[in-house]
Amino acid sequence: MSQRPTLLYILAPSFSGSTLLTYLLAQHRQISTVGELKATKMGNVDQYQCSCGTLIRSCPFWREVKRRADADGIRFSIDDFGTVFHGRGPGANAVVRASVRGRKFELLRTALLNTVPQRLLGTNATAATNFSLGQIICDMQGGEIFVDGSKDSVRLLHLIRSGRWDVRVIYLQRDGRGVANSYQRHRNIEFSAAVHLWRRAVAELENMRARLDDHAVFDLHYESLCSEPQKVFHEIWSWLGIGDQAIAQQDLKQGEFHILGNTMRLGNVSEIRLDEAWKTRLSSVELDLFARECGAQNRSIGYD
Repeated sequence: MSQRPTLLYILAPSFSGSTLLTYLLAQHRQISTVGELKATKMGNVDQYQCSCGTLIRSCPFWREVKRRADADGIRFSIDDFGTVFHGRGPGANAVVRASVRGRKFELLRTALLNTVPQRLLGTNATAATNFSLGQIICDMQGGEIFVDGSKDSVRLLHLIRSGRWDVRVIYLQRDGRGVANSYQRHRNIEFSAAVHLWRRAVAELENMRARLDDHAVFDLHYESLCSEPQKVFHEIWSWLGIGDQAIAQQDLKQGEFHILGNTMRLGNVSEIRLDEAWKTRLSSVELDLFARECGAQNRSIGYD
């Protein structure tokens, strides 16, 4: 049995229910999380709210994280968590940040990561910062498993490669028509552009999923999460090897949560509610477009 701490990573497209999933996971006494540890969506940090409702610079929780990080000699500030993987210079950055692709490309990436000096890659130092912050947050919240809801594949690739954690992954998918509808609304783009974004995002996620051992992955549909939450979490707790615990389905934000991510974490996550608005919002023309361009891809992840 692994003696490394467990990292539970949420791998998903945007707008697929990862914020809801994070709040539900955080209910378990053995789990600690701050949502998206990569912390890339804060914009103007001086105006960014922690999910507790306090500006992040004033939040006592984040001030204590900073104090402990400083005491441990960890590079961390509210302006720059130091948790994003990127190379030092265009060439190294291209190796570190390239999207996850097929086997041949990833073999080449691995060879380059093993060859290019760490002073240019910076992946070991960034992994160490992520690890240390995860441990600090677990110590503060009392959990044994740290959940990172950052979602993106490249980040997961480097976290696994570091070897610091026993990495488990919840691979969360939602009907692509719902995700494309959300892209269109939240990013104010044409539906055709939203369809392209979804197709590209899922292709990368599927490449990452193919690299993972099945025993380390819990495949989950957003629709099942919303319609059968107690059953889903009974299975998740068993898969993680932690005590069974019923989840509250109302007042999900009650408690001391300090969740980072997009603005959805500040909105209506007070209850589990299935969002299938795409069924009435998308026109027949838009549905036909999606079926032509992405129907097969959507079926491959479990949707008719």
